[in-house]
Amino acid sequence: MSSVSETDPRICEFCGLSITDEDQDCAALDDGRCRP
Repeated sequence: MSSVSETDPRICEFCGLSITDEDQDCAALDDGRCRP
């Protein structure tokens, strides 16, 4: 069971990776491709 809250992990648009840290950035290049 999961509930919606302000602390739900955001998902990176580019790679579909979960962003769990407040200061975590999307691992993607400027052109939208994932970083290796």
